[in-house]
Amino acid sequence: MSETLISATELYTLVNEEFARLRPAACSTCKAPAPIRKFPPMGSNWQLAAARACPHGCRDVLREIESRLESQYRLKAPWSNQGNHETLDR
Repeated sequence: MSETLISATELYTLVNEEFARLRPAACSTCKAPAPIRKFPPMGSNWQLAAARACPHGCRDVLREIESRLESQYRLKAPWSNQGNHETLDR
């Protein structure tokens, strides 16, 4: 499996775009949470910050987005000088 190294800002942009596309139409208040680094990394090295409860199912949509993206992307270290979108083979 290969994963793309990405900054937290770039990952948030992807999550936010996906959530805007998939958010239930009945909800106009939920926002995409920020990705946060997991210590120690088990599998993925990031997760989404906890989403608040929503009667329209936004939390489930966010879990699905997280599940799909965590196998594709790894967070770069914030102090890293690694190039954008470098691919790692695992």
